[in-house]
Amino acid sequence: MATELLSVVGTVIVVDQLNRRRATQERKLELFDQVKSRSNDIAMDALEKIQRMDWWDEMQGYYGHDDKQVILHNVQWSRVDLQCVNLSKMNLEEANLENANLKGANLVDANLESANLKSASLSKANLL
Repeated sequence: MATELLSVVGTVIVVDQLNRRRATQERKLELFDQVKSRSNDIAMDALEKIQRMDWWDEMQGYYGHDDKQVILHNVQWSRVDLQCVNLSKMNLEEANLENANLKGANLVDANLESANLKSASLSKANLL
């Protein structure tokens, strides 16, 4: 009887961990999609959560394939804090980065064509 009880408890624990893992993955994907929201508030909230959870590299993997650029065309990220974030190879064409903090950010091979960088802080950003 004790063996069966331990077996059931072990199974419940494993199932619970799998459910938590699945819920976390679903939350990540939801946030990754919200980053591209036309609503600046929704995009900023998603970015803040992604940075807090340290999921930035995973987001790049979600949007990127091999060496292709991460496509975040026309995102609305005004007033965003992307200090020291790796934005290399991102397609930020026509992105609104007005008043963004990009200090120390890696922008190597990022497409910033027609991006709004008005009053953005780019000190020590790597643009080469």
